Amino acid sequence: MAFAELLDGEDRSALERATELLAIDGDHRTLAACILCHAARNLNEEVQPEDIIAEEMASEDVKAAFLEYCRGVRPESYKAELDSAFAVAPENDTIGTMWALSVLDNVKQNQAFLLGAKMPEGFEDEVERCAEILRRDLENSLEKRPPNKLLLPSQANNAAVSLRLVGKTADAARLLDRALETFPSLSSDVAQVRAVLFLQEDKDHDALELIRPHADAFDLQIMRRRSKPRMAPLPMLWKELMRC
Repeated sequence: MAFAELLDGEDRSALERATELLAIDGDHRTLAACILCHAARNLNEEVQPEDIIAEEMASEDVKAAFLEYCRGVRPESYKAELDSAFAVAPENDTIGTMWALSVLDNVKQNQAFLLGAKMPEGFEDEVERCAEILRRDLENSLEKRPPNKLLLPSQANNAAVSLRLVGKTADAARLLDRALETFPSLSSDVAQVRAVLFLQEDKDHDALELIRPHADAFDLQIMRRRSKPRMAPLPMLWKELMRC
């Protein structure tokens, strides 16, 4: 019932029922702990879950749910909790992807890195690791049958942008092309990033042809205007790439 209530958006009821279930011994406690974290996050309510689900925190699924809770309710502690969880379980796909997305968000906001400034030791290694995790995340999703088409667009863009940030433009292009070949319906979602990658390869015509069918999208209209009669230099389009 608690899970059904969570899916139906009845977060208060789901939180109360999960709390009741956690007071009872049984195999259900791991799922109840996850529901408690997600319901409390949706309610933006501080419930001190680590005191309620201390035993269940050994489960990586529960730890991932707790991290989602921290991201929503305790944003100031989220990065520290995430780094700690990733250090303990770097092989966990969910936690690894959360860590990589956190690094990517940090990179997008780091103007010094984007402008080529020398960064503190270890920073570029983190970005490299982030790119490989997001690449693997997309590759795994492309193999799934049926795929989660709601997640694929963001996974494709995140993987491509992170690979581009570490100088692996060709890898980013190949990965997006593979995604487009497998799921042509992704075209409108990844066109912006793919077009910028074409620009880096001096394939202006290909970039224009790619964005032409999507000219009704505002961001792509901006890129298209800047592309005539000659594609704008990459720095002028960098913001479009970073906004994906």
